[in-house]
Amino acid sequence: MKGCRPLQQDEVGKVIAALQTDRDRTLFVLGCTTGLRISELLSVRVRHIYPGEWSGVVEVKRRHMKGAGEGRVLPLHPMVRKHGERHVKRTYKRFGPDAFLFGSKRRRTGDSALAVRSAQLILSEAYQVAGVTGAVGTHSMRKFFASQVHERLGRDINRTKEALGHRWIQTTVAYLSFDRAEIDSAVTGIDW
Repeated sequence: MKGCRPLQQDEVGKVIAALQTDRDRTLFVLGCTTGLRISELLSVRVRHIYPGEWSGVVEVKRRHMKGAGEGRVLPLHPMVRKHGERHVKRTYKRFGPDAFLFGSKRRRTGDSALAVRSAQLILSEAYQVAGVTGAVGTHSMRKFFASQVHERLGRDINRTKEALGHRWIQTTVAYLSFDRAEIDSAVTGIDW
């Protein structure tokens, strides 16, 4: 979503607490820890994360990746298992490995994925309940991931680009929010 800001570290826990279901918490945590776009998250099937046991990765097929020549396999953060284990195992037992991980609540089988608009509404309501204001949306999870990875990689823009799966460095730069006070301090602190 153009113009979305990244979530702040303290906001993430508040949003997790505000989400109503295991499915929704799993979606949010997976989004914040993989940097996948909402359409990519909603394309994940149970077997892409849990083919009968925890694989430690999530797989997204190429056809679901925006502008990609190939799919991606990403490591799973321990928080995904912490917040998502019950949902993943329940979905696996009820619908099997070919079911969409984030299925529509109206589904009787596992062949109906949650719609992007529904995910937007779920997150919008959680943001409101959590007191998260400003320009936030589904892409705020991806931007949170970008900012966290960028810091963890020592602000290495090239490796951050790879973590996000971007083709162009300019796209990655546009994702990152820069602390104005930090920039001003660097400018005024130049040694003469």
